[in-house]
Amino acid sequence: MFHGINIPPESPKSIEEIKKEVQRHFQVTNSFTILREGRQIYIYQVERPQNTKKPFKQLLSDVRKLGYTVLLREGETDSHLKVIAIPETWTDKAIITRGREEKEKEILPREELVKEERTMEGVEKEEKDPQKWTLISLILTLGTISYAGYIFSYGFRNYSPIGLLPNIFLYVLSLFSIIAFHEFGHIFASKRHGIEATYPIFIPGIPWIGGTFGAFIRQESPPANRDELFDLGILGPLFGFAIALIVTIGGLLLSQPVPSNEISNADELPIPLLYQIFAEIQQVTSGEILLLHPVAFAGWVGFLVTGLNLLPVSQLDGGHISMAMFKGETHKYLSYVVIAILLLMRLFFMALLLFLFMRGQHPPPLDNVSQLSLKRKVVGVLSWIIIIVTIPPLGLYY
Repeated sequence: MFHGINIPPESPKSIEEIKKEVQRHFQVTNSFTILREGRQIYIYQVERPQNTKKPFKQLLSDVRKLGYTVLLREGETDSHLKVIAIPETWTDKAIITRGREEKEKEILPREELVKEERTMEGVEKEEKDPQKWTLISLILTLGTISYAGYIFSYGFRNYSPIGLLPNIFLYVLSLFSIIAFHEFGHIFASKRHGIEATYPIFIPGIPWIGGTFGAFIRQESPPANRDELFDLGILGPLFGFAIALIVTIGGLLLSQPVPSNEISNADELPIPLLYQIFAEIQQVTSGEILLLHPVAFAGWVGFLVTGLNLLPVSQLDGGHISMAMFKGETHKYLSYVVIAILLLMRLFFMALLLFLFMRGQHPPPLDNVSQLSLKRKVVGVLSWIIIIVTIPPLGLYY
């Protein structure tokens, strides 16, 4: 999963050496150097081509061989753009374009993937051990999911032809498959676009609400353009959503309509719109209630996780999607609108949690000029529909 990064040579390339690479893909009209943190950063003013996406990716590939990376930003005029070349061991957390004005704040060192340690035998390279934390988080999460499966399976024990342990196993398999495929979608997008990413870290959760809060992976290198940023955001939820659909249908088929007088002190579950549609496969008559099989509850949790992750807020998956779809401050304003809606729905804790997520600024792609492809814009709109049909009305229900 981890890949080594290109370390720039001890003698940095000159502005003219990098300029030769830029000129292979863009028409350079001016160039100059600025100094940040003792490093030279090269800025090239280029004429705006009709299509920036392909030449920029080719330029990025070329300069990375020299130990540099490049950023594409709006220029001082509508007819010009700026290509900014920096050492690849630095990240751009600083260059923010607003219209025709560009602020250049500090450019901070990128987190090292390889740590040097001097030993008696000489200098050795010690790689981080990401698998250790993945394994620990996996064991803990399987434990909380298993306990959740026990809770839900115990309540269903009198209505199941199989024993308690098989039902627990089915619940764990169902819910973990949803989470695992969600993360596999992110890994697939990262691999497809050559973006370095960590192993997934699974998050244990409260057993009474499913047993897990999902998982996450972290990209160690930025996406090249809006298309790549969009793919990083959308593929995880889509993969997880597809499995959640299968789990939900299978779980509802295993669920049992029972007379309401047989169930005492049963908690009625707030059901999302799409779940209600699928629930029609079970013919529940008057005086009956549908007792959900543990697998059906795993599908409910999968819908909830999918919908929440697609919310266009900060660095959630939906935040990546909206950042790719909109330029300027639109992404930030959309985040505030979502939080306001959650407050109106009385989901106060969720609104507070997402507001805290917004404290960190969402970094733009390296090419912050090119547009998102049309087909991805259509999929982005469809992702908002998925939000509406998968999130249950929790706050309005109680």
